[in-house]
Amino acid sequence: MTTTQEHIAAALSAIASAQVTASQDAVDHANALDQITALSAVIVEQRAALVDRDARIVALQARLDELEGDDPPPPPPVNMLVGASVQQRELPNGQLEPWPQSLARFESTIGKKVQVVRRFTRGIPTRTSAVFQGLTGYDRVFSFKGNADIDQLVDWFESFPRDGRTTFVASWHEPEKDLTRDQFLVRQAILEQAIVKSGRDDIQKTIIVMGWWDRDASPTTTSATFYPDDLSDWVVGFDVYDRLQKDELVDSVTPSLDEIYERGCTRWMLTECATKRKGQAAADWIERALPWAESAGCIRFCWFDSDQGDDQGTPLGEGFYLDLRGPEAVAAFASFIN
Repeated sequence: MTTTQEHIAAALSAIASAQVTASQDAVDHANALDQITALSAVIVEQRAALVDRDARIVALQARLDELEGDDPPPPPPVNMLVGASVQQRELPNGQLEPWPQSLARFESTIGKKVQVVRRFTRGIPTRTSAVFQGLTGYDRVFSFKGNADIDQLVDWFESFPRDGRTTFVASWHEPEKDLTRDQFLVRQAILEQAIVKSGRDDIQKTIIVMGWWDRDASPTTTSATFYPDDLSDWVVGFDVYDRLQKDELVDSVTPSLDEIYERGCTRWMLTECATKRKGQAAADWIERALPWAESAGCIRFCWFDSDQGDDQGTPLGEGFYLDLRGPEAVAAFASFIN
């Protein structure tokens, strides 16, 4: 029979074995907790790295969208120069006033010297074309409708003043009613070659279109039909008006800007622009139009001082003449010339 001492020994042995097992379990539990804690730290660290990576991806994508997006931001505002496309008026003797007198009359009206002058002609321009004479000290916007060759243009360029000012030259302004796209692009290639051959870095190749075609958004007549695919080194000018005294300039021009921005153009002008409103209404229109144009990146603004457009609801002979818009309009316009 098992003695009492043997029972006691067996019991003590069992207790010792249980204590060893419990101790090992505690060690195993502690090790497991340490492993779980370490794994949790790794997971937290990896999760933070993923969040950081995603943030960098979002930032990089935003930058790519800015650089390569379909709608790049417009160019920043510039110091817009303000002037006029001044046309000749008829004198009491029935003759047209000389071109210098036309400009002097306009400057006398506003009491200031304008900063830029637009002149144009139909036919091939020459060194002696009176319409382009007497404009030293101004930025100049010259355009013509004629099939001049390279040498004829280079010879004409020699008559341009070398006065540190820029001469913007457009071949076949407002081509929409005169040429096909292919014919127009041939004339632009000749203009480009002539400017290069002249060696003049003060001559800027320019395209001038009828702005209202873009504004009316007609797919069969839009001026965008005539643009080269790449306009990045061109300046584009728009001839755009306040139709029947109903249009705000921002609404008239913005569709045209969308078209040129898509083709890489960042420099644009209003080469003919005017309203037929009168008095304070005309002044208010001017005071809305010119600040908007400058803020949108227009580099040159030319008031169209002309008797043209009499079919738009004004008495025959009034046209867009600034002085006939009233003293309020004259003062408003003059205030934008420094």
